[in-house]
Amino acid sequence: MGKTQCLLQFGLNDPYIDETTIAVAYMLAFDYRVEWLDDDHAMVSPHSLEQRRAFIEAAFTPKLTAK
Repeated sequence: MGKTQCLLQFGLNDPYIDETTIAVAYMLAFDYRVEWLDDDHAMVSPHSLEQRRAFIEAAFTPKLTAK
């Protein structure tokens, strides 16, 4: 079965991130793209938004195949 494309972003300054969340994020990183960003809970810094937009664009842009 193919992997589902999934981006998980976590803010290094998020007060809701605890040790359990950190452990789960590291486990999920084996199968999904996990990013730890210099952001807070809202994840709306310009860098976070750009990373998210780039991931979505890459995930949904049709791949060109050689003929």
